[in-house]
Amino acid sequence: MPKITIHVLGGISITREGRHLEDKLSHKSLAILSLLLTASQMRMAKARVTALLWADSDPDAAKSNLRFNLWSIRKIIGVDEHGEDLILSDREFIRLNPRYPFESDILAVKAFKNGSDMDAADLVSLRQYFKGEYMEGFYLDDCEEYAEIILMERMTCQNIRADILEAVHDRLVAQGDLRDAVQIMLETLRIDPFDETCACRILQHMKALNQITQAIGFYQDFAIRLRKNLNIAPSEQLQKQYKHLLAIQHQTAESGDSPIPSPGAVQPEPLSEKSPQKKSCGLLKVQIRCIPDIAYFWMAECIDILNAHLDRAVRSQIPQRIIADLTWIYPAFSEIAGAAENTPECRLRAQKDPAVPDIRLFYALRDYLMHVSQIRPVEIVTENCVAIDCHSKAFLKFMAQKPVGRIEFKP
Repeated sequence: MPKITIHVLGGISITREGRHLEDKLSHKSLAILSLLLTASQMRMAKARVTALLWADSDPDAAKSNLRFNLWSIRKIIGVDEHGEDLILSDREFIRLNPRYPFESDILAVKAFKNGSDMDAADLVSLRQYFKGEYMEGFYLDDCEEYAEIILMERMTCQNIRADILEAVHDRLVAQGDLRDAVQIMLETLRIDPFDETCACRILQHMKALNQITQAIGFYQDFAIRLRKNLNIAPSEQLQKQYKHLLAIQHQTAESGDSPIPSPGAVQPEPLSEKSPQKKSCGLLKVQIRCIPDIAYFWMAECIDILNAHLDRAVRSQIPQRIIADLTWIYPAFSEIAGAAENTPECRLRAQKDPAVPDIRLFYALRDYLMHVSQIRPVEIVTENCVAIDCHSKAFLKFMAQKPVGRIEFKP
């Protein structure tokens, strides 16, 4: 008989040869399976199960309900070719049968120790089990203690997931794959958005990859998150890294050169023959003719023209926060820039809900211009300045106070 697969990470599902069986079982039957999967030795006292799932019933009714659900599981899931049941029952206990052919995501991830004896492929396989929270979307009325068990298991699974991600990260760093290491750390931050050790690693890797602008943008977003949610400033170590990144960026802007990568940094891919940058690495001159009474027109036109002069490899390195904010005034930006999965954040801002404040738009466009200027110097010429919209006019005043190296504005 083919194996039964029981998944409880990201909602519960029970399948055999691609056929789903969970919809044929009651919620209490599914709860019994979830309890046994996470119990010590996959074994639990019957009295404990009835206390968790039928606390308000009298003892005889609770025992009867348990017997019925065990019978229902046996009937729907069935016995294996040797006549073995998935759940074994005696006078006092029920337990999952280790001889029955089944597998479960929760058992696989809980078998993880520290990853020292696992190869990268096994670690990646474990990582892929985490498709959501433990028993996501599952709820039983009047079973408060069972709900507490679910919450505790979710915390346990989150900790295991963080340990697995750290092991994957360490393997990637050892292999010199810093780009994927950054992505793993970003995934770790989704578990604990305030993990400063994780943030430090991201800044270190981005610096080694010569992604100075992206690193600065990441730090600024992280600092805002700490201040808004915890009312604290980043650690001294993070602030020190940030100041060092700013110094590198300032030195680059002053010299007009690209930052010198740290030893072992991944070098940028060479520009293709068809790339606009290949045609000329000199001054990129942009001419914008204003149209009156169209809000943000000059800013959107600037993005449109500059994007046309960037190849895909360069566009793909634009920080996500820049794309998300600028999509609000130029909806096509997320697609042109190759935003990952066209994120819901980008789509919401493209719909102008909620509105992005002008000051955030100004900083986003300034950082975008800074990103472009690392490729080649830019001269932006504005025709018929008298017709410029008020928002774009305010942006130019903003840029006059916060100039960016290798970018010049001319009327």
